[in-house]
Amino acid sequence: MKKKLKIEKGTVIAAFIASVWVCVTLYLLGLLQYSSTWPAFIPFVLFTVGGWKTNQLKNIFTGSISGILLGAIALKSINYLVGGTGIYYMYMVPVFVIVFLLISLGEVLPMIFNNYAFCYYTIAFASQKQETFEWMQVSLLGGIFFTGGLILFFRIFLNGGPIDQSVEKPVEKLVENPE
Repeated sequence: MKKKLKIEKGTVIAAFIASVWVCVTLYLLGLLQYSSTWPAFIPFVLFTVGGWKTNQLKNIFTGSISGILLGAIALKSINYLVGGTGIYYMYMVPVFVIVFLLISLGEVLPMIFNNYAFCYYTIAFASQKQETFEWMQVSLLGGIFFTGGLILFFRIFLNGGPIDQSVEKPVEKLVENPE
């Protein structure tokens, strides 16, 4: 017996809302003349990966700013250390320090030093063209607009969907028949 592939109605509605909202966000960021739009969309991705918990939004947005800043600091430090000493492997010193801070200070300052900051740090550090202040603006303005809009529309049209609901599902156990 062949199973028919079935897409849930809620999934189609969510896909439509998200697709339209991506285009609206891109259009508005274009009107504001932002050339880098990726920081507007990462918060929603992190929000969904983090279990759709709205109490994590402040950590996501604060982490975005700290991660972008730490990426810029790392690159400036590398240029200074390698350029000043002529020793290529000095680039590892700022990388070590920032990764150490991101992990070790997570327990003390979790809003600033968290996995979300690490994600943004990695992207900012790996980017060839640094646009630190634009990235921070787009992360906050575009990210709040995009993520907030999707949360609002999901609550209106999907009765919240997965937002703030437990993502844990009961595990079905096989029970042997004692007969």
